[in-house]
Amino acid sequence: MTTLLISLAVFLILIELLVAGIFLARRFLQSSGPFPIVINDEKTVEAAEPDKLLSHLYAAGIFIPSSCGGRGTCGLCRVQVKKPQSTCTALEEEHLSARERAEGYRLSCMVRVNGPMHIRVPEDILGAREVRAIVESNTPVTADIVHMALSIPEDFRFEAGQYVQIRIPAPESPRGFEFRAYSVASDPGVPGRLELAIRKIPGGLGSPWLHARKPGDELFLTGPYGEWRLSPDPYCELLLVSGGVGITPLRAILHAAARTPAKRVHFYHGARTREDLFWTDEWKALQERFPHWRFTLALSHEPDGSDWDGPRGFVHEVVDATWEPSGAVQVFLCGPPAMMEALQRVLDEKGVSPADIYADAF
Repeated sequence: MTTLLISLAVFLILIELLVAGIFLARRFLQSSGPFPIVINDEKTVEAAEPDKLLSHLYAAGIFIPSSCGGRGTCGLCRVQVKKPQSTCTALEEEHLSARERAEGYRLSCMVRVNGPMHIRVPEDILGAREVRAIVESNTPVTADIVHMALSIPEDFRFEAGQYVQIRIPAPESPRGFEFRAYSVASDPGVPGRLELAIRKIPGGLGSPWLHARKPGDELFLTGPYGEWRLSPDPYCELLLVSGGVGITPLRAILHAAARTPAKRVHFYHGARTREDLFWTDEWKALQERFPHWRFTLALSHEPDGSDWDGPRGFVHEVVDATWEPSGAVQVFLCGPPAMMEALQRVLDEKGVSPADIYADAF
């Protein structure tokens, strides 16, 4: 028995020594900062210690978009890592195309900085900044959607179709907050004002907090982000299709398109019932102002027997039945993934080039 106890004690001591050895080896063999991170061969920031690339970029005032708290699920925080080359994780492969992976793109929340790096960040993201905003109004427009208007600095400019990220309090997060992305709904030609449509997600982090904001409340946002750009060509036809709260960025595009009166616009929006429609007075006003524009609202679950006299069914079915391209066209799609997939098939059958389609599924 004594021999067994001695053997067990020796074994435990050896395990403790092994664990201590591994700890010390990691401590002394792990690279220590500061590490230079060279951005676009122009700007260098110092990483004081090993950490996620996303964290170092934020600390340096480079506001890479990320709406999932750095968990690799939103796919927004992509950058091109020139040096050192490294292999993508399985999670990154879900968001990065084969071409992007071959060109060294990574999600910055999945890359750990433990040595010098050379990366490339899109120029428009380098121009993103953080600003303070004040809530002007926060008005319910459906049972679960609010129309929020914010006062922002007049020099914070954005393009129709872009989005911002709002800082949301998150006590459980190491930094005390997280970001959530929201498309801009307002006219880009009106400085000092930014509007959003926000659907409340039960149990969500951002939308319940934003739904509770009152006039005069302060919040902080970063941006603008996004590559959507409206063609200035007055003879390029415009097809806009949205579902649910996906109507948000298309509202901004409609306001921007109104500055090119000759442009032909076809706007389709899909909702479940009439109770889910909002901003309809705006569409009526634009239709009266531009008689050559076409506005079509489609309801997929409107009760039988109601006096709804518009199209019934899913919005992609209505587009398929009533729209045909007649020349150069630019297409903007925004809505649920199933709707987007169905629309992509419809547009492919109608011969619309993928290069002319801008899509955002959520």
